[in-house]
Amino acid sequence: MLDSDMLPISTFDPMAYFQDAPVWYLPQARTVNGADVVYPWPGIFFKNDMHPDAIGSMNWDCDIVDGVALDTGGAMHAWLRQSGSLAREIVGLHSGRWKWHEDAPDLPRSLHEFLDFDAETNGGTQFSELFLGSFLHMRAGSNWNGQATSIYEHRRLLFIQGINQL
Repeated sequence: MLDSDMLPISTFDPMAYFQDAPVWYLPQARTVNGADVVYPWPGIFFKNDMHPDAIGSMNWDCDIVDGVALDTGGAMHAWLRQSGSLAREIVGLHSGRWKWHEDAPDLPRSLHEFLDFDAETNGGTQFSELFLGSFLHMRAGSNWNGQATSIYEHRRLLFIQGINQL
């Protein structure tokens, strides 16, 4: 499962990951009464349906825990508590914490203009995210963050142009 503004930018072999674990997820957390409630973010999630133990009750709804609302996928906190031994966390470069020139200089040339603009409009660090070295997440593809329309449209255009040239 991938978020609508996340696309593969290089070859990815899920079976190589499934040799280690049948489920891979990116953790998302909300603090409830001083403790983190962790659940899989539905924007990047891989499950090997052929693995007998990976088949189970998965509920991707929002949830409320002790009066605190959890985002989409929040109801998966129960599944993660129960089946967490089957799952591994996805490694990534997260928004605001990386610079492509330093942390991922081998990214495809067709994406460089997007990545430069992405950092320029985010105080010098990437707003976008990179997971498993293979999935580039534009972030805010719906402009949920209310970025100026001209900046949003230009960023989106550069992302699409870069992806189309891969």
